[in-house]
Amino acid sequence: MRALFRRLLDASHEQRELDLDERRQEIHQEVQERLARSLIPHSFGSGPLFPTDWRDRHPPSASLLDQPQQLAAADEVLRERLLGRTSLRIQEQDAVQVLMHLASQSGINLIIDPQVINAGGLVSLDATDITVEHALSWICRLIGTTWSQGNGGLYVGTQVDDAPVTALYDISDILFQPRDQVPRWRLGIVANDPGAATPGTLLGPTGDDEAASAIAPEDLVDEITQAVAPQTWTRPDCNIIIRRDTLLVTAPASAHVLIREFIRAYLQRSRLLVGINARWVTIADSYLEEIGVKWSTTGSLLTLPGPGTSGFRRVTSQFDHEGELINTLPAAALAPNPSTVGSGLNFSGVLLDAVQLSAVFTAVERRRWVNEVEGSEIVTFNGVRAHCFIGRFISYLGGYDVAAGAGDGFGATLTPSVSVLRLGALLEVKPFVSSDRKYVTMEFGSTLAVLQGFNSETVQAIRSYPVGFDPLAGNGQGQPIVQNAVQNFDVELPNVQYTELRTYVMIPDGGTMLVGGWGRYIEQSMSAKIPFLGHLPFLGRLFGQRGRYSDRHQLSLLVTVNIIDYSELEERF
Repeated sequence: MRALFRRLLDASHEQRELDLDERRQEIHQEVQERLARSLIPHSFGSGPLFPTDWRDRHPPSASLLDQPQQLAAADEVLRERLLGRTSLRIQEQDAVQVLMHLASQSGINLIIDPQVINAGGLVSLDATDITVEHALSWICRLIGTTWSQGNGGLYVGTQVDDAPVTALYDISDILFQPRDQVPRWRLGIVANDPGAATPGTLLGPTGDDEAASAIAPEDLVDEITQAVAPQTWTRPDCNIIIRRDTLLVTAPASAHVLIREFIRAYLQRSRLLVGINARWVTIADSYLEEIGVKWSTTGSLLTLPGPGTSGFRRVTSQFDHEGELINTLPAAALAPNPSTVGSGLNFSGVLLDAVQLSAVFTAVERRRWVNEVEGSEIVTFNGVRAHCFIGRFISYLGGYDVAAGAGDGFGATLTPSVSVLRLGALLEVKPFVSSDRKYVTMEFGSTLAVLQGFNSETVQAIRSYPVGFDPLAGNGQGQPIVQNAVQNFDVELPNVQYTELRTYVMIPDGGTMLVGGWGRYIEQSMSAKIPFLGHLPFLGRLFGQRGRYSDRHQLSLLVTVNIIDYSELEERF
């Protein structure tokens, strides 16, 4: 009993160790799979990844013009009084007297420009419980002037601008203009074919797809002077000087704020990035079934005596009967690949008696389901064409060139000519971001080239070899003795499935669109049988053959776009 218990305990320990080893292997395999998945780069929908010490490397910086101005104590008191409430009911009153009365009532120091006093003017205003600031603004608007605050008081009249400040602006980013990147090849086309594609250099494309030239510094200065405070540049103490890729600007502080905003908006618009993810999705589901019986020795697994192929034979002293039944299905719209001949279940039966019977029963069923995704991703600047090719080059024997032999004309032969196929996926895009940065309008093109196989053709050529010399031939001058030989040369003919789509689309930021696709649906049923006998219930299957075919194939192109704005990403980070 103790020995039996010991054996059972040992067996239990061994089984436990086996279970632990199996579990350790499963955990190890799972860890390896997770590591492999972690190394696979994912889509860039969330934008680039900033380093964790980004803020330490590049702390936020601001110039003196960016810092808020600190108000003096007198200006702070003046600001509080401007926010006070008042009510005015005036009708055709002198504007200067109204301003003086409002300033005296609010306790505000008021300086009125002599031009305003000389111009005068009558105002009418009926306002209840408004701020002193708004009341001043309405009165000045009625007489066509403005007011400003400074040095502890208010000034009514033409606003005096700030003193000019000189600052440097680096415009090298603006002057740099990315160029369109035009593909240098076409997929599925022989590389040595001069008409296959128009080659272009990677950094200097050719043809009509040339990128727009970069803006000149003079043009940039013209845009600034026309768009940013035009009246400022009429002053003799304000100007913009160009120093290669730097602007030396002398202008009031308010104009500098507008210039910085102009440059920021210009760069933000032109330096937007767009990420495009294009995926070719193939879904295929096919089904095949063939079943039938033929009465013949053809294709039988058994070796039968005699040269005949009859499935039925009866020989007597007076009669000799033979019969054969072979049902061949019509051609199907879906050609089985590989062929169903010799596949599936093949059952052969033979009855050797006065009546000889030979039957072959065949049955095959196939099902195929495919879900394949192939695509590419690319990031480019707003308005700049870019392309991405992911694939491989395959060399094949595409033909032969005639090579001359010796000077006597003998020994000429054919030398092989190697050609190259380009297979894979090619993505070509040119995106344009909308002004509100909600949508991407894109010129889109995608090509997919897949090798289906090679066909082979044989070319025959006759070659002549000298095998001797006849001194009496040729009127005694002698001629070589020639022997002709026929040689076979094989040529490879590739079969490439070529799928291309080119269109214009508009996709929302972060959205996905089905840009295009192709589908095929085949449902076919066929049968071949003997009239009357093939229609008998149950027994009819012995005198016929039937087949069912189904094929569903869908090829779709999905495109996802993401707008990448570094200024927004920095704020989030």
